[in-house]
Amino acid sequence: MWIALWTDGKEQAGAISAAKANLTLIEAQLPEGKMFFGGDTIGLLDIAVSGIAHWMEIFEEIAGMRLLTEEEHPTLYRWAREYTSKQTVRLCLPDKDRLLAALAPSREIFVSIAKTMSAQK
Repeated sequence: MWIALWTDGKEQAGAISAAKANLTLIEAQLPEGKMFFGGDTIGLLDIAVSGIAHWMEIFEEIAGMRLLTEEEHPTLYRWAREYTSKQTVRLCLPDKDRLLAALAPSREIFVSIAKTMSAQK
């Protein structure tokens, strides 16, 4: 997902396609009619993929693009909103505005890292 957010051109197009395919695989693991991966309560898998719920949105905003959208991944998008709206989770998450303010100046570093990662493929 990192390369999808911070590169451009053909390379980015391929990375976006792969990232969205991975999001589809993750989404398919959500039980139908349940709020979380483990059912009606937050479980280990919810915690393991929690970066999608909060951190990915931060990086998407800095990059100026969205990988996880309600139109393409409605169930995963809903899960992310439900997960981050739980008080026990909210209490553990850093403030979004503070994260954006702290990380946005590092955008060029993120681009550089993605280019280096891509070159090593």
